[in-house]
Amino acid sequence: MEENELISVIIPIYNAEKYLRQCLESVINQTYKQLEIILVNDGSTDGSLSICYEYQKKDSRIIIISQQNKGAYKARKNAIKIANGKYVTFVDGDDWIDKDMYYDLLKIMKENDTLMVESGYIDVNGENEKKRVAKIEEGHYKGDKFINEILPYMLYDGIFFESLIQSTLWNKLFITDIVRKLFNTIQDGGKMANDAVITYPYLVNNNDIYVTHNCYYHYRVVNGSITRNNYSDIIDKVNVHINVMKNFFLESKYKDLLMTQLYMQKMKMEKPISQALTQTYKAFSSVISFPQYE
Repeated sequence: MEENELISVIIPIYNAEKYLRQCLESVINQTYKQLEIILVNDGSTDGSLSICYEYQKKDSRIIIISQQNKGAYKARKNAIKIANGKYVTFVDGDDWIDKDMYYDLLKIMKENDTLMVESGYIDVNGENEKKRVAKIEEGHYKGDKFINEILPYMLYDGIFFESLIQSTLWNKLFITDIVRKLFNTIQDGGKMANDAVITYPYLVNNNDIYVTHNCYYHYRVVNGSITRNNYSDIIDKVNVHINVMKNFFLESKYKDLLMTQLYMQKMKMEKPISQALTQTYKAFSSVISFPQYE
């Protein structure tokens, strides 16, 4: 494969000095070299920004943006404004990637003429590692195949808080122009739902994804970083997720199907939590009729 097309790699960073060098080493040493690496320092109070400058001196592909602490969504939004690549992907400053990730994902994207590629990833919690892949067969899901096999289970596959396609941005390769338009139009969902507000509208608008079970991305489980804050209140998490999705889904021709999946997430909760979300359900009931389930 010719390396003649630019991939923009966006890395939001908040107090990640302990792991940031490993992250940046894994990106600058990719076998695919046509990269634009945009580091967004999100108001770090440790040595993260100094490490960014250190690596910028080593690698001319690195661009640095600094902002006050506004969270990962705003960091990515600021970066996408200046991204020059035809393709875009994301990494968290705590994580690292295998050296062939971008070469392989771009090869899949071009050979299959798809608008999104999703890979598996590896959960890393201390010495423990676990591979995680999509619950569907590898392959290209486009048009009717996407509508029939992905869309009905995209947000909810029958297990609470599990979905057929994960919302995470960092195990995917996107078309930059499509992502940029979404960042300009989708409401900020806060730190708990910021990936979902891009991934799911992208899929609903395009009905196109290629899924590979190859695992390249190493997701480190740590507390206190830009995208890993410990949200113990599950009710708040569900409400944020629902509120972010509501406006987009209600404008979609698939609104009944999509809103039903959100509703079914709620129905699987334990009774006390389900009761606490009654007000949320009533709000939706005023604009859409949900099917009744036993």
